[in-house]
Amino acid sequence: MGEGRGSSTQRVMPRMVLREGHRRQLPDQFGQCWSQSDALSDGLTLVTSSYQPLKPLVEEAETAHSQPVLVMTFGLNGESNYSEKQGASMTFRQQHVTIASFHHSLGECYYPERQKVDQLRLCW
Repeated sequence: MGEGRGSSTQRVMPRMVLREGHRRQLPDQFGQCWSQSDALSDGLTLVTSSYQPLKPLVEEAETAHSQPVLVMTFGLNGESNYSEKQGASMTFRQQHVTIASFHHSLGECYYPERQKVDQLRLCW
């Protein structure tokens, strides 16, 4: 995922994310970037996300769970990448399903400049 048009990459730290209920949103200076988490049943969550950053975007991500979780990501539009601090990485592509299982994850999400990335995640 390239930098595109020579723009500098924007970095988002967890403390910069705006939270309201089940919705997370980045400040407007980064573009239209949000996600929403909805419990479908006990232990099953649907996460909907839509990112269209103004410049290449790197968002720090840390997720910890009391037990391992299984996540199915449905790429609806665009492409993004996730890289763990320990080296593993995953690419999420339009019209593809990515399945991952983890207990604790620490890494970075990469989104390309001015490209709309829409994803659905089922987590259980």
